[in-house]
Amino acid sequence: MKKSIILSNIIIFYNTLYWEENSPVKLLIEFVNNMLWFRSFRKNEFMGIMANGEDINDFIINNRLLNEFEKFLKNCGQNYKLCEINELGRKVIGVKYKNYIAKFSAIVSTGTLSLWLFFYWMNRTNNISFVFLDEFDAFYHYKLSTYILNYVNSKNEFQSILTSHNTYLVSNELMRPDCYLWLKDGKITSFADSTTKNIRQAHNLEKMMLGGEFEQ
Repeated sequence: MKKSIILSNIIIFYNTLYWEENSPVKLLIEFVNNMLWFRSFRKNEFMGIMANGEDINDFIINNRLLNEFEKFLKNCGQNYKLCEINELGRKVIGVKYKNYIAKFSAIVSTGTLSLWLFFYWMNRTNNISFVFLDEFDAFYHYKLSTYILNYVNSKNEFQSILTSHNTYLVSNELMRPDCYLWLKDGKITSFADSTTKNIRQAHNLEKMMLGGEFEQ
């Protein structure tokens, strides 16, 4: 039924010549059209809002974001001296070492490539309404996962959902209990609605979760 309602709204939208700016149907379709899912397994995989087939090297270099990208990597514990290099007549990101220069994408780890993709999409958020990152921390250690989570939460341009199996991220210091969602048996429930206790700031959410408090 819900799928039928959404499909009907899409058909109505594209078969109507004019919509007022505050029309609920128009707002819904615009929100859906600007949703984004992405992941990195050594290549840029995404669904939703289109990037017009642009190359990540081109985007960062052409928008003069190389220094900002270098700073971002440093904040993530990756100390690279980045530069522009020529490859087959086009500019790509390079890494300066003492005695040589290498192509960035050819020498960094899978985790660093994941940060490269993350940085790219986080700087394309002008039109993005919603971001879904499945297993966002698959290549990250705890400290880096925490930094990335806080980075996403600091963005006000879009809504977001991030999934993880990392229980260390379950903390009152990172997010409110009602922002943590428990997925089980096809149902999604917030931690705040999964217990009869009044959760306070001092509570250890991870300990409560591992103890089965949110499975009642």
